[in-house]
Amino acid sequence: MASNQKKFQKKKDREREVRKKVLHRRESLRRHKAEEREKEEQYEREYQEGQKPIVNNEKKDAMIKDRLRDNMKILEALEQEYLKEMETRKERNDDLEAQGYLTLPEKLEALSQKAAVLADGNVIKGNKENPGADA
Repeated sequence: MASNQKKFQKKKDREREVRKKVLHRRESLRRHKAEEREKEEQYEREYQEGQKPIVNNEKKDAMIKDRLRDNMKILEALEQEYLKEMETRKERNDDLEAQGYLTLPEKLEALSQKAAVLADGNVIKGNKENPGADA
């Protein structure tokens, strides 16, 4: 029985040694990678191009200002369109509520009925039996 304990102890000792070697190897690899990373970062810091100075170019400045003015006009037009659309929506919503449609499903149903009536009224008047004959 003592020999089994010695064998078991030897086995455990070998496993401990192997674990120590593996841990040592891992640690050396981590250290090596960290050193390499630090060298690369230091190289980038030293040799990286600095920011280019701002060049005063009146022609470019004028172009940029013109582009900004154009963009401002576009944004103002979009804002006006948005405000007009929101006003139209509010009026339509108020009209529906005045007609007695209070919930969203009621309003949607009323709008779909209204759209169906408008679609029926806007059918092209012509040869309904042969729609291709109009062209």
